[in-house]
Amino acid sequence: MIPYIKSPVPIYVYPHAEEYIGTAHLDRFKAVVNIFRHSIEQNRKLSTARDWMEKISYSLAMCGTDMASAKASIVVSCPSGNDKMVRQVMIVLSKEHILDQYAHGHTEVSYQLYIWREAFKYVGGTGDFVDIHFNSGYSLCGSPVTDVSEGVRLSTVACIIRIESEFFALTSAHPFESEEEPQDDPETPEDTESNPIIFGGVEYDFTETPSPQSRPTRSINAKHSSHTFEYKQRLFRRPVISSSLSTLKCVPGQPNLDWSLLKLQDAKNVELNSVQIMGPQQVEKTYYIDTEPRTRPSKQRHVRIITSHHTESKGTISPIPTYISNQRDNHDLCEVWTVSLTYGRGLEIGDSGSLVVDEETYEAYGHVIAVDPMGRIFVIPLVNTLSQIQGLFGTMDVDLFSKDWIMLPSRPFIPPNPYDSTGWHKLGG
Repeated sequence: MIPYIKSPVPIYVYPHAEEYIGTAHLDRFKAVVNIFRHSIEQNRKLSTARDWMEKISYSLAMCGTDMASAKASIVVSCPSGNDKMVRQVMIVLSKEHILDQYAHGHTEVSYQLYIWREAFKYVGGTGDFVDIHFNSGYSLCGSPVTDVSEGVRLSTVACIIRIESEFFALTSAHPFESEEEPQDDPETPEDTESNPIIFGGVEYDFTETPSPQSRPTRSINAKHSSHTFEYKQRLFRRPVISSSLSTLKCVPGQPNLDWSLLKLQDAKNVELNSVQIMGPQQVEKTYYIDTEPRTRPSKQRHVRIITSHHTESKGTISPIPTYISNQRDNHDLCEVWTVSLTYGRGLEIGDSGSLVVDEETYEAYGHVIAVDPMGRIFVIPLVNTLSQIQGLFGTMDVDLFSKDWIMLPSRPFIPPNPYDSTGWHKLGG
């Protein structure tokens, strides 16, 4: 249920009704979202709030008072804590020339538009010096990356990536960002206007307490797993390279795909990317991850989330993408795929980076970064991550670690310099 709407009948988001969204709506969705993003970023009152705009997301879903009357809708999720900014977004998106793009029937398709006054939450910790924990004979998929001093989980290893003859653990980037996550601006009397606002033909009142049913997001737990491991590999510096703002600042049009690569100093204990599943009679079976990443599915698929808290998590992945503004500069929006949890407990701090795989084919979809206010898990597509890594390292010889490369000799590695604005860098050796 969408919160803060003043209506005797609640308005619901139907996350599993993708088959009712037509191809025309899906095809135009990104173009409309880019119009929204550009208009918001160019607005004088919003342009100074880059930290706040960084957490805006745009979702396409069927919404309505019931499924029979539901329409294809765009849900714009904004950070809470500054209602003045939320209202300004509503004013910008209600301007006549913007309405012409999605609501007036001047285009082939039209959308209903809703505001959700809450942003997605990252599920990574924060740290500089880290250990990777793993057991000999087991894949690093799902291995925890922990802070050296505190021992708490910061993120989870998604899989092993091979770049020419070097090996890296892929995980999320935000746990290693040098900047603290921006805090919501404190509210002022001007920010908390009591007057309801009409947006998209719907009345909103941000002074009301939303119903508990409008907050499906499970609490994000920061508890560290007590599971023990045989080995750990200490990394005495930050990731070799990542998709952080500092790295891609000089590259126009690059989205922040929130990935980082942790250089494996000793690859002799590295196993193939795989997942261990407990089968009948409590017999553990190993399933190897396909070396070709999965493209966005055309319909819902059942998936597994390989977390480092060692409990089984399953869900369904949607064929409809969501777009997020996860960086301050004017770069492309980041496409994420969404998973709705159907089995297992909610995500915890440190589950960022967890690999999402198809439950039937064990093809990899991507790595987890966040949870949105509707309770959906945000996944960065692995196919996009590998493509960006290929461009950044200047080589097409990038893939998921496979048995063909187990015995490769070590070669010198020269990482790209993120502060050199002359362009991409060729992998050394």
